[in-house]
Amino acid sequence: MDRLPQEILWEILSYLNIYDLLQFSEAYRNYNFLKEKHLIRIVDLSRRFELQKVNLYTLVTKDLTSSYIKVLNVSCLYWISADQLRRLIKQLENLEILYAIDTKLGMKDKDIDEYVKLKKLAVTVEDNQFYHSTVIASQQLKNLKSLCLKFTQKKGRVFRHLFIFSRNEAVRRVVGNTVLIHIIINNVYDEYESNYRIDYSRLVIALKRLNKFVIKSKVALPYYDFKCDGLLSTFACKRCDSATELIFGKVKNQRDPFLILGESDLERCWELFENLHKDLPCGAKESKQIYMKKAIKEIYFEDLNFCHAVILCNTKYISAALQILSAKNSTKLKRLSFRSCLFQDTHKQTRDEKTSGFKKPRRGVQINTDTHPFRSVADNIKCLTELEIFICPGCSGEAVLSAYPLIQIFENLQKLTLDVPILMDGLFFKEYFRNFSVFTKCQCLESLNLNCVGQNGKFLLNLCQNLKYARNLRDFRLEHKDIVIDKLFDGLNGMEHKRLLRVFLKCDNLQYTCETIKIQPRKNSNIQKILNNSKKGNPAKVFYVKNDVSAFMGVFPIPAAHHDIIFNYTNVSVIRIDEF
Repeated sequence: MDRLPQEILWEILSYLNIYDLLQFSEAYRNYNFLKEKHLIRIVDLSRRFELQKVNLYTLVTKDLTSSYIKVLNVSCLYWISADQLRRLIKQLENLEILYAIDTKLGMKDKDIDEYVKLKKLAVTVEDNQFYHSTVIASQQLKNLKSLCLKFTQKKGRVFRHLFIFSRNEAVRRVVGNTVLIHIIINNVYDEYESNYRIDYSRLVIALKRLNKFVIKSKVALPYYDFKCDGLLSTFACKRCDSATELIFGKVKNQRDPFLILGESDLERCWELFENLHKDLPCGAKESKQIYMKKAIKEIYFEDLNFCHAVILCNTKYISAALQILSAKNSTKLKRLSFRSCLFQDTHKQTRDEKTSGFKKPRRGVQINTDTHPFRSVADNIKCLTELEIFICPGCSGEAVLSAYPLIQIFENLQKLTLDVPILMDGLFFKEYFRNFSVFTKCQCLESLNLNCVGQNGKFLLNLCQNLKYARNLRDFRLEHKDIVIDKLFDGLNGMEHKRLLRVFLKCDNLQYTCETIKIQPRKNSNIQKILNNSKKGNPAKVFYVKNDVSAFMGVFPIPAAHHDIIFNYTNVSVIRIDEF
């Protein structure tokens, strides 16, 4: 590395985010690039839970050249006080863009005072943060060109979404000077929104200069038409078990609303999905590109999600999905979600097993991983970073199980979500981990999410024995009817590199393989209090034990930054705030 010209080394390091650059500078102290302007313009520390023991203000202002920083992303760093964040923003004199979703910052008067220099802002606000004094403070936001507000509601408090924009002068003054506005209504409870329907059309009317309107609702929504207000629908989806997501925006050079389809295989397959589903497999970015170009030949997909609210499992549907994944348009695919029906082998060959005596001859499916029909698809989408595979209730058998080892092809995989079939006994993991495992081949894997659809003790046993090969695992989620807790913790403790940050377990029963013989005096019978003693004054640590996962919703004091690992919502082809 010493022989590399500095320009080439800079080019290599430009692909690293700021956290990796900090780690690089710590490992190679002879190379200090934390002062280079083009490398530290964007400081993205979102969801970096490992920074809990680091003073963020010192890290940014002392180790980096603060005057070079143009973009700061501290989303989901929920433990940092608002005073420290305001102090940091004040120190960054040339800061233009701030992402502070799910932090202690909001739209209070003190917060707005530090937003004066910003051109783009994204924050989470509670439903009671807009007071009369906010009207005066908002007059200072003359430079703001883009605003994203994520509204949250606390259960048990009357929250009038209907009037918050149309009758609240503070909000109207805040968004009045912006050119690009995003409104995300989040954490609205099902029972509340069902009884008190939010009139989104009145919100659009109240905000005359609205250029983009983003809705994430937990209940079914009617069809909205905001064309009279200049807003056209560019994205609409209702993913399985997830929120309804809609994007309306002002589009220049409007064309014919009908998609022009040709005679290619890709276009015919895409037309099939248009006829079957209102929500297409692609994400918001590709959806807008298709809307503008009215063609898909030149679209390169980054997100594809084939898990729709209505499960369709037939040969025509499977063939169309596989052809889309095999096309050149999917070679740059980053995130993929589908059901196990895509693993079916429609050209399977049966084999006869020779038997003797009065036993009936058994017939099975002869499958080779190298000749599996999904192999060519996997070779075409090797750039995947996130993969979600869910169970199709009508698909099972050796053909489906034989495709799971193909996961090792995706060496760039960072997040893996699997529904574990009942017939998967764990030998898949046992041999897979040791020889050509997800953990050894996919060295970037940071998140593992496993959901056992039925009782599968053998799988769980093999999983616990081989978790030690997970070198870079940061997030681990497991759903199983019965969990042998001590064996699982032994497996987690056996990891060579202690990088695990979050663990979420969901089960009906906890089991133990041994019992303590020596009787100890009972000091504390509440397991929650025992866990709380392990926090040691660290506000970033979260330990909760509940009988029902619904307890984590609402006013329960668990940070929204951890909702992704608790509720297991899909992250493919959905709205992401950092894309706006």
